[in-house]
This record gives sequence, C-alpha cells and structure tokens, in this order.
Amino acid sequence: MDFIKDHPELFQYKPRQDRGTKVLAYIGDVVVNGNPDVKKLIDPTRDLRKPKIPFANITEPHQPGTKDKLTELGPEGFAQWLRADKPIHYCDTTFRDAHQSLLATRMRTFDLLKVAERYAKMHPQTFSMEVWGGATFDVALRFLHEDPWERLAKIRAAVPNILLQMLIRGQMAWATKHTRITSLSVLCNRPGKRASMCSAFSTPLTGCLEWSPASVLCATKPRVWPRPASATPATF
Repeated sequence: MDFIKDHPELFQYKPRQDRGTKVLAYIGDVVVNGNPDVKKLIDPTRDLRKPKIPFANITEPHQPGTKDKLTELGPEGFAQWLRADKPIHYCDTTFRDAHQSLLATRMRTFDLLKVAERYAKMHPQTFSMEVWGGATFDVALRFLHEDPWERLAKIRAAVPNILLQMLIRGQMAWATKHTRITSLSVLCNRPGKRASMCSAFSTPLTGCLEWSPASVLCATKPRVWPRPASATPATF
C-alpha cells in the first residue's frame, strides 16, 4: 500500500520533449491549412480546370448488372454463379476508399450524385461499387453534416443495377474498437435495407472470431451478400 510513498524516485524523471507529437501536429496543420511559407505564392486569380463529365445518354434505361443478378438468383445462386464464372470481377472504390485516401472522405453526396447515374449506365459490367463503410459514416455526420443513410438511398436510386459494397472491419465495424452486437446489427443490416449491399470484410492481423459476428449478421438479410474475409496482414 505504501509502494509509491516508499519509492519517491518514481517522480524523478526527465520530462520528454515529445518530438513525435509535435512533428505530427505540424504535418497535420500543413496538410489541412497549407504551409504558411508558401501562402504568398498562391495565385487567387488562377482558374482551376473544370472536370468534364463524360457523355452518356441518360435517357436510356440502365442495363442489367450484378444487382439484378443478385435479385434474380438470390444469395446462394449468386455465389454459385460467381464461383463458376471465369472472368475477373472488380470493385470500383471511387465512391469510398479513393476519396477517403485522397480527400479525407470529404466528397459530398451532392458531388457523388453528379456522376453516379452516368457511371451506372456507362459501366454496368462493374461487379460492385464501394460506397459505404470505412470512415464514410463518421465523416458524413461530423464534418459534412449529412444523413449517411440518405446518401445510401440516393446512390441506390441513381445506381439501381450494380451492387453497392460496404467495407466493414469485423467486430470493429467502422471504428477502431470493438462494437456491441446490437450496434453492429444496425450497421450491418440497415444499409442492406436501404441499398442491397454486399459486404467486404477487412480484418488485418485478426482471426476469424473477430469478423464472424458481422458475417453472420450480414448473411441474415436475403439481399446482403457477404464476401470472404481476410485474416492475413493484407486487406482483401
């Protein structure tokens, strides 16, 4: 009981300079606010190149895609079709992982919808579009002040023919700590109701027990098709 009192040397330590935190704070400030040394070099009169939206006849109906096949075959039949199909199927991450990596997930629903319908009509062969999971939920609420569930519904309305994909980190869901099963149930099942999603599980350096609750929850919905998980150091 008197260990601390009997060992006053515990309080005799050299204060740390905390260089690592200071460096990270500086880098974060420069990334967000820009380097103060180059502010005078920025030309406010310079016009940025406006991106051109590719031409697409948006009056034509959507061509059938993987979402239609999932509805037609059901989860089991869809899985059998995919295993038997020879071509490589790919997921487009533009609507989630791409802008999370490049723009801190700051793409607004308004911006995504500008190209969503054209994408669906020009690329119906796409296996899935990753639009959900990761940091999207948190950023939509805290920074963009948007309804994340409404984003899903609007994207599904614009992209009715392609599977929408969610990244979920096992029982950590979209966070960095374990999530309660009740909360996990909402996170897994509610997106499926709104958007008929498939789920890609990313659980680096964890075992099957970490992702099995989320996998079971996703599989309980007939319109949600869970993909195999990665229990290795690499993301699936």
